[in-house]
Amino acid sequence: MKKRKQEWMKKIISLILIGIAIYVPVRSQGLYQGLSQPIDARGWGMGAAIVAQTRSSSGVAYNPAILPLVPGKWQLSYTRYVLDIQATNGLIVWPAPWKGNLAAMVGYLDYGRFNELDENRNDLGEFTVSDLALRLGYGVPVTRKLSAGFMATMVSSDLAEYRSQALLGSLGLLYYDAASTLSIGLAYTNFGKLISGYLNDDEPIQPQIMAGISKKLDHLPMVIAADLMHYSAGDYILKIGGEFIFRENYFIRWGTSSRRFEIGTRETMTNFFRSSSVGGGLIIKQMQIDLTWLSLGHAGSIFAFSIAQNI
Repeated sequence: MKKRKQEWMKKIISLILIGIAIYVPVRSQGLYQGLSQPIDARGWGMGAAIVAQTRSSSGVAYNPAILPLVPGKWQLSYTRYVLDIQATNGLIVWPAPWKGNLAAMVGYLDYGRFNELDENRNDLGEFTVSDLALRLGYGVPVTRKLSAGFMATMVSSDLAEYRSQALLGSLGLLYYDAASTLSIGLAYTNFGKLISGYLNDDEPIQPQIMAGISKKLDHLPMVIAADLMHYSAGDYILKIGGEFIFRENYFIRWGTSSRRFEIGTRETMTNFFRSSSVGGGLIIKQMQIDLTWLSLGHAGSIFAFSIAQNI
């Protein structure tokens, strides 16, 4: 029993760190933290305000109704969090043989290696903690301005010799007016059933409701977006982001979140920018490269890198 408590303490510490990193209070979602993070550097750069994004695939993991507006493409992303926590995400989008678009995603979140100790603090060796998520999504246009989407997710979390697995789903709607560039998104994500838990099968799955709005400004080469996320445990998070577009090939991004008021105590200059991001990208011969830096105040920072190409 003591051995299990020590392992769970290490897991809780990791979850606290990753919860800080992805804007999500840990009490809202104890399991599968990687499902709530952006899948690319553009998403991180815009403060994760991507539920209603239409310019790229940044928001499809949150709102699969974006898929009909995403061209066929492949994408690889890497995210480096604090300590040894890191994530890798892969995405491919292709036209469905009937109507709409299909997407397949794989995400691996590595919490790092830990030393296992017995009750006498003898070193029993190392163990790892990680999450693996496999997603398959489908988005279809319903009308000229409205689209809908569904995503199925199989997720597995490993903690030493323990494993937790779940089968989850996500539903989304997107309204997009090409003339005004106004888009409004609504999604209900990560609902489903726990197949097996670490120690029991009644660990809670916490779905989220997400609403977002996005628009390209009329007199400024910038897209601005805002999202409101509600977790079933009762938490609300507001996220705001923007993207300056130069000659359609160069991008500068910024973002922030209401989480900035929760992840610091000392109001120093470093902590003033906590939960705020800055990033950029460029397109070179159909290849898009994006970078983002996100501040966690005195807790550290996050770095994200993505590369994508239309197919």
